[in-house]
Amino acid sequence: MKQTFTKSDYISGLRCDKLLHLKTHHPGLREEQEARAIIEQGLLFEQTAGRLLFPDGLDMSRKSFVIEEHLERTTSELQKEDCVIFQAAFRTAHGEISICDAIVKRGDTIEIYEMKATSQLLDLHYHDVAFQWYVLTAAGVKVDKAFLVHVNKEYVRDGELTADFIKVEDATKGVVRIQSMIPKKIARHKAITRMKSTPEVDIGHHCLDYKLPACPFQKHCFSGLPSGNIFEVRSMRTSKKLGLYYQGIQTIEQLAASNTKLTDGQMIQVSCELEDSMATRPDLLGNWLSPLSRETELLFLDFETLSRCVPYDGWKSYAQAPFQYSLHCRTQCGDISHHEYLADAHKEDSRREFVERLLSDIENYESTSPIVVYNASFESSVLRNLAKLYPDLDVRIKSIITRIVDLMEVFKEKWYYDKRFKGSYSIKAVLPVLCPELSYGELTIGNGSVASYEFFKMPEYDDAKTAEVRQALLDYCRTDTLAMVRIFEYLQKFLNENIPTNRVA
Repeated sequence: MKQTFTKSDYISGLRCDKLLHLKTHHPGLREEQEARAIIEQGLLFEQTAGRLLFPDGLDMSRKSFVIEEHLERTTSELQKEDCVIFQAAFRTAHGEISICDAIVKRGDTIEIYEMKATSQLLDLHYHDVAFQWYVLTAAGVKVDKAFLVHVNKEYVRDGELTADFIKVEDATKGVVRIQSMIPKKIARHKAITRMKSTPEVDIGHHCLDYKLPACPFQKHCFSGLPSGNIFEVRSMRTSKKLGLYYQGIQTIEQLAASNTKLTDGQMIQVSCELEDSMATRPDLLGNWLSPLSRETELLFLDFETLSRCVPYDGWKSYAQAPFQYSLHCRTQCGDISHHEYLADAHKEDSRREFVERLLSDIENYESTSPIVVYNASFESSVLRNLAKLYPDLDVRIKSIITRIVDLMEVFKEKWYYDKRFKGSYSIKAVLPVLCPELSYGELTIGNGSVASYEFFKMPEYDDAKTAEVRQALLDYCRTDTLAMVRIFEYLQKFLNENIPTNRVA
């Protein structure tokens, strides 16, 4: 049998020769978590949109299948005069394979429907469906039209999901125009997959295009850069970083020598990197910290959210729906208590239960106690959406929002900056430097993306796996709020004991 070549191979090759080769020969180097979440959202949208468009279509999808059997079944179903098939499979004589999200057969012609869980269509999406058109045509199938189906970003769900949730765009003209270039590209991409050595491809815009899914090999490709490289500089446009990189400016030391104009925050980062030091603003830090230190009690709040392409009732696609929170209370004398909540993943919608439990726990404490979070804009926006959704809880929810204080501000504004943060002000960067005794390293779930993914997948797990994941989620969220407590205590100690800003070891 000749070499198999899939749509995924084709799209990878369009993005980057190195990506295609690594995907083929070194799949173990890829970063999986982000890719898994994107794939799951894509599958959810594909299934949902497909049923809205063609409720009586035949679903040939399988979690695992033998391609030969799948091809044979597709051929058999296409003997019918009219039919709609999800996941129909086709193969050319040269081994190119395409499995289509949906095809519609009317008489002797076929329409292709490609589902994309995004509100914005990109050139790469047209190349995606163009490859399918090419394979079907080469396999002897007459294709009449091609469509791209995507999310309607203006749609607000009101009860049952309706077809207004999706948009269907006729991509036929663009797809036909691309056909002539496909054979040469396939030949070139196949040649790359046969190469023994990974092709040399320099870092570029294709690595950092925020419109595309993150490259799963980005960490591998950037691993050759020195510590203290320009891609660690915070709040600098990607195009500017790449422009400097193309000029041969790779390190922060070279950046400083180049006389490139920098913001105040970037200058602090650059100076600390060059001087192997830290920088603080005790005056501004004190203005922020002192009023909090005088409070009888402080609440530390964090919650995890799930962003679904298929919207919850009353919301748009990808609105952040909270499913878990952790709440630590620290008194002025250092006593700590804790509350937590984790929704039942089998319930379709736990938003009201979430917010009622949160209000109940917070209202056990003084009504004026500040609520410390990490990234107030995010927490506040989620709470505001809940207040709009539940008008009867509006006043109580907004009373929480008015009390929110952002711990991240200390590090974002660089009132306290350590070169070991490497320009980041995320809690994952700050905690190991200030409080190394508390770590995410031993947790089964160590970041928010994984937490959301595991909660989303939990209904598929057996009882033992469900119990394991629930405990891991609770451990992770509890660590987030305890981390805030410890960082707050460290900052208090820093000011109270006047810890000198010595060079970093």
